[in-house]
Amino acid sequence: MRILVINPNSSKHMTEHIRAEILRIKRDDTEVTVVANAGAPPAIESARDVALAVPPLLEQVKRANEEGYDAVIIACFSDPGLQAAREVSDILVLGIEETTLHVAAMLGHKFTILTPLAKRIPAK
Repeated sequence: MRILVINPNSSKHMTEHIRAEILRIKRDDTEVTVVANAGAPPAIESARDVALAVPPLLEQVKRANEEGYDAVIIACFSDPGLQAAREVSDILVLGIEETTLHVAAMLGHKFTILTPLAKRIPAK
């Protein structure tokens, strides 16, 4: 199986951290490529950051389809561009937030999400 993991921001440091953690836990028979999102902001901390990150992210998802990957993982907890990525893809596209929330819902009745950024809390 070939999986492309996209860090939707452009931080090389974060991309290397993601790569190290994935390589530590992946199966030996799974090929994982971890890439940063060139042209995106260095962090995804606002709606503006998401808007800037999604276009180059979608290009990477399209390329993953063309290059024969089996799946794409968007490695940012807010899942920027997840629905749009699914629209342009014929392969599985997962976001780490959506996946985590599904697992949490299966394991317990209640859970919460912690964030250090006040602007990531939806307005009421």
